[in-house]
Amino acid sequence: MAWTSFNDHDNESRAHQGSFSKVYDFEMNASFPLVRLLVGGLASYKGDKWARHRRIINPAFHLEKIKNMVPAFYHCCSEVVAKWDHLVLDKGLSCEVDVWPWLVIMTADVISHAAFGSSYREGQRIFELQGELSSLIAQELKKPYIPGLSFFPTKNNKRMKAIDKEIDIILRGMVSKRKVEKQKAMICWGYCLHRAQRNLEEVE
Repeated sequence: MAWTSFNDHDNESRAHQGSFSKVYDFEMNASFPLVRLLVGGLASYKGDKWARHRRIINPAFHLEKIKNMVPAFYHCCSEVVAKWDHLVLDKGLSCEVDVWPWLVIMTADVISHAAFGSSYREGQRIFELQGELSSLIAQELKKPYIPGLSFFPTKNNKRMKAIDKEIDIILRGMVSKRKVEKQKAMICWGYCLHRAQRNLEEVE
């Protein structure tokens, strides 16, 4: 077996970059059919489609773009701390708080504000639906896998497809709203839409 060692950090970085850009050499395995309802987009794409969408999304997560999201992070964290202050005031000098549910809500709130801007309420609804969807999929994964079972009109299957449809409607509505408003705030959502539009124009 051949081994490769790196002494220079830059060379190592270039090697990793070169390896993971070879989309045909490192293809992802096919996922369980129902999982694709939850894990779609870039995480499930392959080949040229993966490369194209990665090119659209990647710049939105550059450091300068992340810095523009700091006010949203600060706002959401301040709201949680303020609510904790109220809990302490209501119960006296001190109180015990289970912070995990708060952190889950705050994380969804931060991502909704940073990614969707003025459409953050729709983003929160998407997180709620995805939470329900992931729970239903987890139930299905515990069962023996039978090919074609996901097409049967069971209670869980119908609910999962209804959730997927509602998420799709919300996202399409947000895209249409964004195009009409033409907001200039450099939120992640708007930046990715802008990049996608540029990519379409380049293809045409």
